[in-house]
Amino acid sequence: MEDLFEYDVFLCFAGKDEELVKPLWQEMSLSGLRVFWSDETLKENVGQSFFEVIQSALVKSRHFLLFCTDKAMLSEWVRIEYVTFFNECYLPSRRKRRLVLFKTKDFDKSSLPPFLRTIQLTESSEEVIKNLGGVDILMLKRENKRLNEKVKLAEGEIFELKGEITKRTKAYKALQGRFRDHISLKEHEERLKEREREIWKKVDLVEKQDVDIQSTGSEIKAGAILEKEIKKQVFTFAYIPPGEFNMGSPSDEPGRRNDEILHKVTLIKGFYMQTTQVTQGQWKAVMGDNPSNFKECGDDCPVETVSWNDVNDFIKKLNELNGSDGKYRLPTEAEWEYAARAGTDTPFAFGKCLSTDDANYSGNHPLEGCPKGEYRRKTIPVGSLKANNWGLYDMHGNVWEWVEDRYGDYPAGSVSDPVGPESGSIRVVRGGGWNYDASCCRSAFRDGNVPGIRINLSWVSPCLFEVLNFVLLNFYPFKIFLESNMGNISKS
Repeated sequence: MEDLFEYDVFLCFAGKDEELVKPLWQEMSLSGLRVFWSDETLKENVGQSFFEVIQSALVKSRHFLLFCTDKAMLSEWVRIEYVTFFNECYLPSRRKRRLVLFKTKDFDKSSLPPFLRTIQLTESSEEVIKNLGGVDILMLKRENKRLNEKVKLAEGEIFELKGEITKRTKAYKALQGRFRDHISLKEHEERLKEREREIWKKVDLVEKQDVDIQSTGSEIKAGAILEKEIKKQVFTFAYIPPGEFNMGSPSDEPGRRNDEILHKVTLIKGFYMQTTQVTQGQWKAVMGDNPSNFKECGDDCPVETVSWNDVNDFIKKLNELNGSDGKYRLPTEAEWEYAARAGTDTPFAFGKCLSTDDANYSGNHPLEGCPKGEYRRKTIPVGSLKANNWGLYDMHGNVWEWVEDRYGDYPAGSVSDPVGPESGSIRVVRGGGWNYDASCCRSAFRDGNVPGIRINLSWVSPCLFEVLNFVLLNFYPFKIFLESNMGNISKS
């Protein structure tokens, strides 16, 4: 999908703070972000006012970063810039465009206008760069250092091998006359040369990896964004890296059930997962109807009241629309829990308790020992609450989600890329819903239902499977895979 923005970030600050803000601008630029940050960036046309130029730059910027100082809060131009972006860019499209507040050490949050006080402030430039899609420079330096050490080790092996060739060549020349019936010196030299070629191949591979990392920025980071447009609907995905985790729950976890046997799972290949659940608008664009019970919630709310069979009809049509670009499917139960945990081992991706500020569920029934919260009694627009560490929303609550597996007992030992039982009449659902208690929303909680039933489930998060690097994409409320050529997919 074509990038509609000329800048990644509009950096807003008071003119008197320019020297103070310059190091942050330099770090963002080094991370690969395109930053609109000073008068030097402006391109005024004849007859165009300064305000018009600023307003145009705001529209062309994907995200907005406010450098919060006491001087900035007194600047009229700063106020005009953040009010304009908030009203004209952030509110109409808050799932796609971010408003980030960077505070200096002595800045008092109470000096912010009321409508900005609900946005969390940060003092970390690394956190800013990560949230706005930049490259982790420190990680690149560590990776380059590691590869340089590999090259040095390979060079040491080559040096030792050359010494061995010289030594053995001399020995065989001395014995050549005495052992003519044995292996010839020429054959032995060829074998040694072949070993030398193998060592050089290793060096070439290490050097190629080094070049790839320097040219592409790094291996794909967890949470890296990928966008795909289908039927004029934009699906946004976050990268989930390969790895291993403990699936299930420990025996002392509150709300635990007997079918949550703790066991180690390894997922060999990374995958992408849609950052939000599949919406009513996306479903209507593909299927032409809307089966949801909460239609009044709007196109940005998750589609629900769909069966596992309905989901596969959707996937079939999605594959037909996608043509040669790929193949979608539901994720496995293990892939779903790995993505939901996002590197954590607590009951929820956010810790031991689940706040209703972070998830939509029956707040009257929190996990044992945790405080009560709000009970909204309905679904809410996707992406309204907090994302997990890998940028995924609503993995706890809002609506249940179908997965590919049949329901069955977990294996007793460690497994790699499990796919569930080969037979059975029940399909697994995960994640909990708006009208369920917190224990049902835990990362380890599992339940199931017959594939033909229609209840208020968020049935899928489609996943995308890449032929080149076996990448998995996850749409909510269902998850499917897509086989495709990476050249047809754009990263944002």
